[in-house]
Amino acid sequence: MNQTATDKGTDLLAFLKATATLRRRRFSTYGDGDKVIWFGDVPTGHAECRSPFLVDNAEDLGELWLESRKKRMPMRPPVPEIVADWVRVDELDGTEAEPDLHPEITVLVEVEQDLLDFGNPPEM
Repeated sequence: MNQTATDKGTDLLAFLKATATLRRRRFSTYGDGDKVIWFGDVPTGHAECRSPFLVDNAEDLGELWLESRKKRMPMRPPVPEIVADWVRVDELDGTEAEPDLHPEITVLVEVEQDLLDFGNPPEM
């Protein structure tokens, strides 16, 4: 039996698909930690989440079923100058844990001392 180039191509694609399926782990059920979101529960009116099933002009979205984008991290306001010495600035942008404060800081205080009263400590 002679196979045409189309038949050979079809057979090759079927073989490659079957081979790829063997390497992929299949999930037939949902576990306790999985969350199922129905299209009716997808929030509408947000630029981060779009679906052709939820808009009037579905042609603009192409062949997507659901597109979800991660929100951008908002800009953090600057640290107030009064607490800037207490804050560890390198930890402020981390999201893993709440930033720590320095347990102590050194504050330099300028004191004017009269040259005549050199032997007496200044009063504060």
